[in-house]
Amino acid sequence: MTLPSPGTAYSLSANKAIVIDGVAPTVTINQAGTQPDPSNNTTINFTVAFSEPVTGFDTSDISFTGSTAEGTLTANISGTGPTYTLGVSGMTSDGNIIASINANAVTDLVSNTNTASTSTDNTVTYTTVLPPIPTPEVTPIPTPEITPIPTPEVTPIPTPEITPIP
Repeated sequence: MTLPSPGTAYSLSANKAIVIDGVAPTVTINQAGTQPDPSNNTTINFTVAFSEPVTGFDTSDISFTGSTAEGTLTANISGTGPTYTLGVSGMTSDGNIIASINANAVTDLVSNTNTASTSTDNTVTYTTVLPPIPTPEVTPIPTPEITPIPTPEVTPIPTPEITPIP
C-alpha cells in the first residue's frame, strides 16, 4: 500500500490536523485544605492533582519515604481524575507522614507516563496527643460597692376613735 506524500491531496496532513501528545502528566500532592496539622485524626488526608486525566492510579503508586510515624501506613484513594483524595491510616506513634507519587506510576490517555510528584506541603505531623488547648485568661468582674440608704423615721398615724351610732 502506498500513501500519498504529506501535504498532497488525500494525504492525512492535507485532510486532518494531527496532534502528537508527547507531554507527560504532572502531579502534585499536598495536605488537604481541611487537614489539621498537627493532627491526632486516625486518617490523614492529602489532595492529589494530576495535570490531565490518567489511568492506573492505585495505592501501589504512593510512597511514604521519609515518614517517621511508626506503624503500617495504609493508603486509601477516593475520587476520580484528575483530582483524588488520599487518606493515610495505620500510624501507631507520633511522627511525620510524608506522601509522594512515584514517577512512571500512571499513564495519560495516550500512554505517556507521569513525572514524580511535586509538593508545597506534603507533610503532616501525626501526634497521639494534641497539645492542651490554652485556657483563656479570665478577668474577674469587680464587685460593686453598695451604699446603704438610711431608712426615714416613720411616725405612726393615730387610729381614729369610732363611736357607734345609737
